[in-house]
Amino acid sequence: MTFKSIALSFFVATLLFATSTMMIGAVLISYEVKQFNTYANNLAKIKQKVILMGLLTEAKLEQYKGLSVDEVEAQTE
Repeated sequence: MTFKSIALSFFVATLLFATSTMMIGAVLISYEVKQFNTYANNLAKIKQKVILMGLLTEAKLEQYKGLSVDEVEAQTE
């Protein structure tokens, strides 16, 4: 084997290694982006539920406006 063929083999091996490393990195990054979007969507859904529960609680409290604690307890029993 000549030095030229060894150098060419080393160059091809290095090129293949770099290409495969970049492809694996791209796949991992796309997976992480997908995971992040899933978590962000779940948090948005939880936020909507919390806002809805707050509005429902506020509406329920509005019914008892101006009543004493004893009157509210009597109505809810």
